[in-house]
Amino acid sequence: MSGRGVRGVFLLSSGQYLAPRAVAEQLGVTRRTVYAWIQTGALPSFRLSRRARRIHQQDLDRFLAARRQGGEAA
Repeated sequence: MSGRGVRGVFLLSSGQYLAPRAVAEQLGVTRRTVYAWIQTGALPSFRLSRRARRIHQQDLDRFLAARRQGGEAA
């Protein structure tokens, strides 16, 4: 993350973090599928607010590499 903002809010570097919608579009799956991966812990994410989540690009890359190898992301 690029720096700390007001009251513990982190400022995100653009391009490194993806919304679940962007992940779904990139992978050709539904947002429901992305949220299922998040819910099971297979795809790490963090909350920006009650309604907003973001996925770090490196976490997505690890998740995809693990799936290509036939396993779950650790």
